[in-house]
Amino acid sequence: TANGTPPDIVLGQPDFTSQSPATSQEGMRGPQGVWIDNGRLFVADTQNSRVLVYNSIPAASGAGADIVLGQPDFDTRPEPDLTQSNVTPSSTSMLDPVSVSVNNGRLFVTDLGFNRVLIFFTIPTSNAFPADVVVGQPDFDTALSNDTLQLCEPIAETSGDLDGDGEDDGPVFPARCDKTLSFP
Repeated sequence: TANGTPPDIVLGQPDFTSQSPATSQEGMRGPQGVWIDNGRLFVADTQNSRVLVYNSIPAASGAGADIVLGQPDFDTRPEPDLTQSNVTPSSTSMLDPVSVSVNNGRLFVTDLGFNRVLIFFTIPTSNAFPADVVVGQPDFDTALSNDTLQLCEPIAETSGDLDGDGEDDGPVFPARCDKTLSFP
């Protein structure tokens, strides 16, 4: 009720003076988005490429999450160097999710690294729960930014070899359309 009032608990660290990123049931690494729905807390733990679900609002510092989405378990995270990435897009994987929200019993996750939004028709009840719908990609196994060849209608047809490679260039696609996403 007043400016400067300290918080009661901290999550992602064991106490208010610790500042070590961790990949564990209690730890976090660069969380960016939180949401509360029906007494549950959802955290987009961005640098661990996962969403943590607390089935109730924690009452003590350093509390562990109940469910992890985007990774197979609480102790797994992708290689931080994306050029050496060891995670592939699927209905159960995420890469740097930045926000999470719930509406009418559906969970929405903005999965920045895979250029998509994942929709779960029900609130997940177990680790690595698969998403039901992907927005911004033609399927769960694709992660291209603004994948116009798969998702957009051509804007023109060409005939002939405009780029000089000896082949007919075919249809021309827009840079993006209403179905594509790039780092949402």
